[in-house]
Amino acid sequence: MPLNIVNLFKTDQEGYAIPEIFPGSEWAMNSAVLMTIKLDAVAVEIGWDQVGVCWTIMRLHSNGSPDEKLYRNLGEAGKEVWEAFDGPTVKQTGKFLVYGKGINGNPHRLDKTLFAKFMPITHELVVQEHKTIVKRGAAVTVEEFFNSIWRELLESPEIEGLVFHREDATLKVLGMAKVTRGQMKLLWPIPVLPIQQQLSRAPVTSMVM
Repeated sequence: MPLNIVNLFKTDQEGYAIPEIFPGSEWAMNSAVLMTIKLDAVAVEIGWDQVGVCWTIMRLHSNGSPDEKLYRNLGEAGKEVWEAFDGPTVKQTGKFLVYGKGINGNPHRLDKTLFAKFMPITHELVVQEHKTIVKRGAAVTVEEFFNSIWRELLESPEIEGLVFHREDATLKVLGMAKVTRGQMKLLWPIPVLPIQQQLSRAPVTSMVM
């Protein structure tokens, strides 16, 4: 399945979002559409090699296909990933987001490397409707939608952004649209997180099932 994620909003010449929906992403304003947090992570596929009788971790390209090189051969970041993976006694195959220590400069400021399953999406990534101030629905204007997302991200400095998932009746993902703090003119990563806000939404278990 493609991992390509389009922008939720149109952007100006400087790359900042403006309150106009990117063509084809209008479905994201439906309150029934799944909304998840966006982590500053890399996507990998964890598998089991029947021939070599060993686990494999391969980085995923933007089109969803795995890299030919095992993550073990990708330098220091690969070392961090494998050390984190070797820790838990319970492991599973699938597609995961890897974030934290050693990943993308560790903007989440974690002291370890973590995994969050995204196919299917682990519930820890889902933004529950009763816990969000994002406004959606038929009566909501694009400007109200835009402003509520800006407020949500302003009050959630521990996440990089939001992702909206369009699914069919079988939960197959048909499309994804994202909006990031940077697009909304909010700093990322932020210099210091208040203790009470540190990772209040990002999953912190070592292997999220």
